[in-house]
Amino acid sequence: MEKSMPSKEHPGSESPDERDEASSSGIEDGSPDASEDLDETEDTEFDDLNEQLDQINSFMDDLEQKNDSLQAKLRQLLAMSREERLAAQTEQMTVAEGAVQQPEEKS
Repeated sequence: MEKSMPSKEHPGSESPDERDEASSSGIEDGSPDASEDLDETEDTEFDDLNEQLDQINSFMDDLEQKNDSLQAKLRQLLAMSREERLAAQTEQMTVAEGAVQQPEEKS
């Protein structure tokens, strides 16, 4: 099947692929509508990209908040664990000193 070439009488009759090829190769028909269409297309693409970036930014903010919360909980858990370990060590030392002192008191 042969591709029909757009006629000069019908400038908008080219296929979307042909329009993409023309716009990517820098070929324009010189009409003011063509540059307005490109501007609208570019604006739409930029708006879409901005929306996507806003969504990514929002997701990253949520992720950062969750990370900060987890980090704070882990620090709290670490501090509690450290306190319990020191308390257990102190208790063991007290029990050990008491066991050593009892035989000396009996003497």
